[in-house]
Amino acid sequence: MRSLPWTLAVAATIVVMTGTPSPAEAQGTLEAATDLYASAAYDDALAMLDRLPVDGLDVTTRVTIDHYRMLCLLALGRTDDAERAIARLLELHPAYTLGEDDASPRVVKVFLEVRGRVLPEMIRRRFDAAQALQVKGDHAGAVTAFAVVRALLADAGMAGSEGALSELAQQAARGEASSREALEAGERRAALDAAVAAAARDDLARAAASPPAEPVPPPTAAAPPTPAPPPVPADGIYTANDRGVVAPVALRQEVRRWFGPMTPPTAGTPLGQVQFVIDETGAVTDLGVVASVSAFYDAVVIESVRTWRYQPATRDGVPVKFRRVISLVSR
Repeated sequence: MRSLPWTLAVAATIVVMTGTPSPAEAQGTLEAATDLYASAAYDDALAMLDRLPVDGLDVTTRVTIDHYRMLCLLALGRTDDAERAIARLLELHPAYTLGEDDASPRVVKVFLEVRGRVLPEMIRRRFDAAQALQVKGDHAGAVTAFAVVRALLADAGMAGSEGALSELAQQAARGEASSREALEAGERRAALDAAVAAAARDDLARAAASPPAEPVPPPTAAAPPTPAPPPVPADGIYTANDRGVVAPVALRQEVRRWFGPMTPPTAGTPLGQVQFVIDETGAVTDLGVVASVSAFYDAVVIESVRTWRYQPATRDGVPVKFRRVISLVSR
């Protein structure tokens, strides 16, 4: 960066300062000091510059003060003090430099020598400060700080530096890139969070504007259909195939033993089949032979079955008639 062009007034002005000047007053006093420098009143100009308070002044004004302080000290032959003024100036404005149009060759030579000596250490301190910002999470500040370090290292005075400064330039480039990436990621996260928050606010607003939904009652289980009552037989006599009927229970059910002219059958031989009705009292009625093996033995079977007794069948607890078919087998 080039220094500001300096317009030096010819007339000398003497200013008597009382108390602490305001920034406007300090600017006026600085102009008076430059007039004294231009008139070669170096001691008076330096005394006026030394009385100027720097607190509250902007960086440009402070740099200008140190610039003229450097010029006055060099003009008075106070080289050591001049070098300290140069170092203070560079601390405020590391990119500050002088050219042949700004000062005499002798002043430029001294300035560049001091700059070449103190600037590397200043750059290292600024690099450390940039790293501290990165560690703290101030990635925006770190990007700027690393960029300043790189710009200072790329300055003509630092060009061609080898070793530590070259490595520092690479580290600054990596630091700037990583901080920039973290900054952009943070911006993307912030944008996403903002979008989510906005969507949530919209949902709440819509919910507030909509009437509450009527509660939906829980589904109720359908009642099982009531089974139709079993039909009543046309003749009023139930069988084992009818639902809802409790079958009769035998109380006495014996057949007279085999006798007559025929040879007694062996065990397991079928002896016919009878069908009968058990009435509401448990007595046997409507008796008949369904399958016969002997007309003689049929009469014995019928005679025996007529004497059988049952606990009658029931439907809904009420005695009913029940038709039964029984096959007889010899034992």
